[in-house]
Amino acid sequence: DSEGRNIIVQYEGLPRLVFTYSPCTGTEVYDLDIRRRHDSCLLQLAADGDTAIIGDLNVAPTNVDNTCSPFGTFTPGCKDFERATFTSLTTGAQPLVDAFLACNNDPSRLASRDRLTWHRSKHHARKGFGMRVDHSLIPLQY
Repeated sequence: DSEGRNIIVQYEGLPRLVFTYSPCTGTEVYDLDIRRRHDSCLLQLAADGDTAIIGDLNVAPTNVDNTCSPFGTFTPGCKDFERATFTSLTTGAQPLVDAFLACNNDPSRLASRDRLTWHRSKHHARKGFGMRVDHSLIPLQY
């Protein structure tokens, strides 16, 4: 893409790899269209069932993935449409597997703060506040 947010690599015998840095919607309305277009591209790329999406998707798919204080309806990474895209990627016709959840299905691990990949500050990290926004979504056959 023109912003360099996606790097796409194809190796024989492996899924197409899409390394992405999804736009953060922030707390402002003007960012939403850029994010929606980016999410639409990810959905199109994943539709073939042989694409892995890896990187900062800037979405906390569930409330368990966000221990930060919410900013109301404009909480970055927690907007309904952001979560809906993630859900579509992991439950659609060609569902991708959330590799973290597949490898960490122990409830005590899911509640652990070391699963979080983004923190506002070192202070927040020490207190266990953060979000799981970096993901590896892998085709089921791999």
